[in-house]
Amino acid sequence: MAALLTLPLAVSASEIAFKAAIDGTQSGTGSAATGSATVILDTDTGTIDLSVNLSNLRNDLSASHIHVGAAGETGGVIVDIGNMSAYTVIGDFYVLEQTAVAFPAENLTDLLAGGTYLNFHTPEFASGEVRGQLELADDSEDSLVNISTRGNINPANGDEASLIAGFSVAKTKRAILRGVGESLAGKGVTNPLEDISFQVYKLNTAEHTSELIGANDNWSEGGQQFQIEATGLAPEDDSESAMIMTFEPGTYTLNAGAVSGEGVALVEIFGLESTGVGSTIANAAGNSFSILNTALQTTGLDIILDGPGPFTLFAPTDEAFLATFTTEEIGELVADDADKDEDLAALTDILLYHVIGGNIPSTALAAGANTVVALSGESFTVDVDAEAGVTAQNGNVVETDIPSSNGVIHVVDAVLTP
Repeated sequence: MAALLTLPLAVSASEIAFKAAIDGTQSGTGSAATGSATVILDTDTGTIDLSVNLSNLRNDLSASHIHVGAAGETGGVIVDIGNMSAYTVIGDFYVLEQTAVAFPAENLTDLLAGGTYLNFHTPEFASGEVRGQLELADDSEDSLVNISTRGNINPANGDEASLIAGFSVAKTKRAILRGVGESLAGKGVTNPLEDISFQVYKLNTAEHTSELIGANDNWSEGGQQFQIEATGLAPEDDSESAMIMTFEPGTYTLNAGAVSGEGVALVEIFGLESTGVGSTIANAAGNSFSILNTALQTTGLDIILDGPGPFTLFAPTDEAFLATFTTEEIGELVADDADKDEDLAALTDILLYHVIGGNIPSTALAAGANTVVALSGESFTVDVDAEAGVTAQNGNVVETDIPSSNGVIHVVDAVLTP
């Protein structure tokens, strides 16, 4: 299966990227099908590279095109993308990659102005079941930023002995903050601080006041364990501190200390860039998702989950897999042996049952039972209870809303089964 997949499209200096969110609201059909597309225009050759994914169409795809027309308007076909035979179909998921497709020179102005759209036809909707308007992609996201400060902390001297890192944010930024102590012993520090904690303050420079907006002691106990692991920046020691926050423009301080004891500590702030669902799981593979990551890579679904999306992944932890399968059974599913094709098919079915073709954060779920349709084509129930928490089919959702560039991840403590 992996041989059928291609890497995400890259953008060079001579290329312009466009994106489209695909749904039934734009076509007026009310279809629940969703998807997205990326178009890369090569300005030197006048051709485009096209990446499309779709899920939950009511029946087989009969045709797909790029049309000329502004949002809310219809127009003629300018590029034929193809029918179902042009797509790779996995469960209820359609994926298409085309390169060097001729684009009409007379419609380049329409493309640049947002005057073109993708249209997807099915027998029930001959004029198009879902549609997506092509718009220029936003490439303004800044690069990774890191601030690090190391110093000695002595709680016996009061607040003056705290380690303080000040930082300013010019535009909204998601970041991970870390306070590191014990693990410095393995890096040549002879007197590392034990049990570091920190507080985060937003400063009002005009009024010379500050507001406490966050704090953490032990990083894995703050409700963000899996989200922190997914950054690849989880602290090495459980008693060290970390948390992820989104900062609005302003000035902030990170104040680190300890209840008792004296020692050297390090405070760090890393700006976070979004990655796809597949890469987010790969980043956390060294912690709680090594089995899931191996399974995704074995089937090639890791590449799909780094595609345009959107996707919602209910991600079983390593403990969840080991509670369902023996180590030997897991080894057989991912092995390259005589039963490879049969095992790949079985493993793909298992994984696709955990993926929804759409971005479904926890805030989009209503109280009570919610029925969702997986990319395997089967449905399962996500139940939201104010007291009991959130369950997904036969598993408990132990952490919600790990963000990615193309969707969201919810962590479950069981391998979901129909």
